[in-house]
Amino acid sequence: MPTKSTESALILGSFLLFVACGDHGSALTSDGSGSGASSMPGHPPPEGESGQNGGSNGTAMAVKCPTMPPSPESPCTGEGGCSYGTSPRIDCRMFFVCTFEGAANGRSRWFQSRAGDCKQPPDGFCPVAPQPGQGCVVIANPGDRVPCTYPDNTMCQCICGRPCQQTGSWSCFAPPSGRGCPATPPNYGTQCPAQGIECRYANPCEPGGAVMFCRGGIWEQGDGMCI
Repeated sequence: MPTKSTESALILGSFLLFVACGDHGSALTSDGSGSGASSMPGHPPPEGESGQNGGSNGTAMAVKCPTMPPSPESPCTGEGGCSYGTSPRIDCRMFFVCTFEGAANGRSRWFQSRAGDCKQPPDGFCPVAPQPGQGCVVIANPGDRVPCTYPDNTMCQCICGRPCQQTGSWSCFAPPSGRGCPATPPNYGTQCPAQGIECRYANPCEPGGAVMFCRGGIWEQGDGMCI
């Protein structure tokens, strides 16, 4: 029988899967430029969807995120996830998922977890101002692909090929500069300015990366292709 922590991790992992069907990057070029937001007409328009937790078309309605983090395993209504915190890396924030899966007494409940491992680079690993493509030496566990963050919200990673020979190069991403995109990833479930805005933060398939999409006035996980 899976433990509660295992069950929580499995549910959260399902919620955080990225779908590879977009190509809107914000990678820094050698001159420091980057791109940010784009409209995603392929996303369905917001509707009053519901189902197990109150619906008319057989789908579950989106969860309404509380202002403050909910108590783990407390009852909730709807399905989806909410994040809390201010770290520039969304994988270092706390996540709560409202789901009917495995719920006791036929009611949905909140599960709590992090989005990822939130590994930090070793002391002295991050240079003051790495240049994209500049060589770097990977420090194993957790050096490979653990991002370095900077005051201007640029995020850089020492990328090593597979198999890794400890020598890699810096890959840097500027924060998105498009309409309506915050400098750091907004929290899932918080209000957003306009339908169809998509903001990409670093590489969504690497630690610290994310794609956020504005639908129905709420930030949710967007679609992102690995870089």
